[in-house]
Amino acid sequence: MTPRPIPPLIRVLAPATALALLLSACGGSSPAENGQDTSSEERAEETADQPSITESGLFSSTCEAGENIYTLRSADDGTEISSLTFSGDLVAADTSEALGHGRAPDIEQTIDHRDFDVCGGQLISVSLHEHLVLRSYEEEVNGSKVQTFGVTSEEGAVTTLAPEQEVSDFGTPVDYLNPLYDAVNERIVFVEYDTSSSEGTVQAMDLHSAEISDLGTCEGINSCDKLAVLPQSGIVVGGDLAYPFSPDAQSGARTGSSWNHRTEKR
Repeated sequence: MTPRPIPPLIRVLAPATALALLLSACGGSSPAENGQDTSSEERAEETADQPSITESGLFSSTCEAGENIYTLRSADDGTEISSLTFSGDLVAADTSEALGHGRAPDIEQTIDHRDFDVCGGQLISVSLHEHLVLRSYEEEVNGSKVQTFGVTSEEGAVTTLAPEQEVSDFGTPVDYLNPLYDAVNERIVFVEYDTSSSEGTVQAMDLHSAEISDLGTCEGINSCDKLAVLPQSGIVVGGDLAYPFSPDAQSGARTGSSWNHRTEKR
């Protein structure tokens, strides 16, 4: 029997069909899947292209219906560049998604505290498009209420960052006072204050690793509450004389210094 010739159209389509089957067997993506991947990449690029609240301009914060709103406007004509809205519907979170550490607070105890300000706090920019608000609030330790601090995400997730305290039945827990964000060194500066001795230790927590280091000491609540971070240098100062706590703040300055006109212990 004489074999029939293969039609030209079949000869053209056969290699393409074989290639399609090979790609399918090797886990090749369908055009629809490729389209989804492209869309995801485009959305990520669009987010990256959006103006960040960290750019130069006029920065302000307002409180509307329990929501904390941060706005950046042009210094030239006042037009809005970017804005952030932090939800007032707060929920506890075991870990800060942006930082990767922390612990869950008693959220009902936190928001019921008479001094809790749902619109208070200091803005922390973890990245160009990821932000948190640093807050001070109250928690209960061994039956005693003490000051602590943590962060809130834009969605309202609250995570306590201050170290968890283990206190004996007759021990006195410490307060974590005056948390401030140092954007230069990416750390949170605060005072660990012992009410039983009226003495405090100025400490710094690395924003990403949660590692804590001591910067110095203070004495008395009025003195320990006077803490500031110089925005351009990140130098930590305290007391009425704004004594520096960073070792590179001035020639001869060193970690472990103290204020309130006390003689350093050597």
